[in-house]
Amino acid sequence: MLKKTGIIIGLTIFLFASKAEAFNWVFELIPQDGNLTGAPGEELIWKYTIKNNETTYWLDMMDCYADSWQYGKVHNLFDYPTLAPQTEATGDLLSFIWNAEAPIGFINSGSFIVSGDWFDADPYDPQNPGSFLGTEELSQDYTATCIPEPSTIIFLGFGIITIAGLYWKRACQV
Repeated sequence: MLKKTGIIIGLTIFLFASKAEAFNWVFELIPQDGNLTGAPGEELIWKYTIKNNETTYWLDMMDCYADSWQYGKVHNLFDYPTLAPQTEATGDLLSFIWNAEAPIGFINSGSFIVSGDWFDADPYDPQNPGSFLGTEELSQDYTATCIPEPSTIIFLGFGIITIAGLYWKRACQV
């Protein structure tokens, strides 16, 4: 009986001591579905909105990263905002420039991950900085698709119309 009581007390302490607090915040991409398309040489820019829905806790953004990329160059544009309770921030998150030799139809996909530290007051207040409460991460999926340059599609259309016109002209002469 004493052994069972000890196990129950131990489990109870473990469960309560290891319970992490989940903070109320939102990370959204602009566009919301995270899908952007562009031609070789074109720059794609994802934007973000982060909302701190907590009523008393501050959120200090600490990190932003994404999965690996191919056929282009990535630039982190994230400005690492600090959000007071019940506030939000919007800005540029990341840009990607397709290489000129990127194959048409190629897709980069993965997740953007942002992490932030939580505090019980303004962490940058010189008189009374907030106490650290924990770190959390949120993620959003993205895709970047390489498409033909619009002028390529127009030239292709003119070519098809020209071939059809020549075929029609030839058919009418017979």
